[in-house]
Amino acid sequence: MILKRINYLDCVKGLGIMLVILAHIYAYDIETKRSLIVIWSYSFHMPLFFIVTGMLIRFKDYTDIRKFIISRIKCIMIPYFIFGFFNTMINFYFSNFELESLFENLYDLFILKGVDMWFLQTLFIAEITFVVLKEKIKNQVIS
Repeated sequence: MILKRINYLDCVKGLGIMLVILAHIYAYDIETKRSLIVIWSYSFHMPLFFIVTGMLIRFKDYTDIRKFIISRIKCIMIPYFIFGFFNTMINFYFSNFELESLFENLYDLFILKGVDMWFLQTLFIAEITFVVLKEKIKNQVIS
């Protein structure tokens, strides 16, 4: 099945990407670190991506929770570990090959605390939690 793109969501994602880039550029500039653009952008640019992701999840494509979790592992966690490993090697190189730095970064990666890619494991946990809760309370009315 070919899925049709939703133009306004593409525009929202594009705006979010521009805000992330802009905020990261200015966040490391000491003089503008607390500028209005940085504070404003950091206040919502990542939740924006999570909201759009939630709007695009296609739960009906999965016959059970297990298949959904496996798909999320393939789409989110495998890239997390691959890029996390490369990031760890880069950090190891720039730490002048300090083994303590290597082991600390690998440990953080495998306990899902990969600091540079926090959003991937957060998205994974949020999606799985939502699907499990949705399945558990689908036939119950909350009053």
